[in-house]
Amino acid sequence: MKTIHNKKRNALFLYEVLIKEFTKSIVESNEEKKNNLLSILKEYFRKGTIIHKEMECYKELIDVKDIKDIKIAEKILLEVKRKYNSINKETLFNEQSKVIKKINKLFDSSIYSNFIPNYRSLATIYQIFNSDKLPVKTKVLLEESLLQEIINKEEIKEIKQLEPISKVAFKKFVEKFNDHYSKNLLQEQQKLLERYILGSFDNVEFKIYLNEEVGRLKETINKSLNLDEIKTDEEMVDKTNQVLQILESFSKKECSIDMVGQLLKIQQLVKEIETNA
Repeated sequence: MKTIHNKKRNALFLYEVLIKEFTKSIVESNEEKKNNLLSILKEYFRKGTIIHKEMECYKELIDVKDIKDIKIAEKILLEVKRKYNSINKETLFNEQSKVIKKINKLFDSSIYSNFIPNYRSLATIYQIFNSDKLPVKTKVLLEESLLQEIINKEEIKEIKQLEPISKVAFKKFVEKFNDHYSKNLLQEQQKLLERYILGSFDNVEFKIYLNEEVGRLKETINKSLNLDEIKTDEEMVDKTNQVLQILESFSKKECSIDMVGQLLKIQQLVKEIETNA
């Protein structure tokens, strides 16, 4: 016997789906869709909401790293299950119903078909969280599967030197951005979107993060001006300086959705430079 994964009632799955659509709406300059998505995310997924509390339980298991001891992994799972069980399930169900109803009203069913890379893990966690009616053996096997995934997860760290980017790759960046960007979010893009949607622009922590991220982007773009492929091409130098001017202008502006959209694109550009795509 196996619990069916009701992905519409999986907070982290819903959040990831909405983030994908939100990103697409920025790329497509679809203001109505963007505003509708932002409204849902801020109303139901902001810190303090019961859906956010549920989402955090999923994230604590999805994001766990550097655990090689099975006993420690078991303790983490036990504590997260206790945290999840402390959530009022009736209130959670009602809030889930509200957000599902709003999503279904504003968007077509294809929104739920967005590709989510960690879907299988999310489904396993959902079954563990909702395993009250499952046989003991099934519960144990589900938890064992998740524990093995946790202790075998390796953080991939790649330190790459800044390599000359090909002229074609740089010039073709804008053309291929829409297609690539709407399907694959970089880790730094996910972080920016999450802080924008769930955070407060007035708090010190957000401003520090924003300043650090803009500084990181400026440093890489500045370094790229020394690359042979760029410094020998007047047009390339001009475009690179335009990007730097945009980054410089952010210090004089309040954070807005337009700024976030520009930052997302520059983050992708910097990644293209760093990996010599």
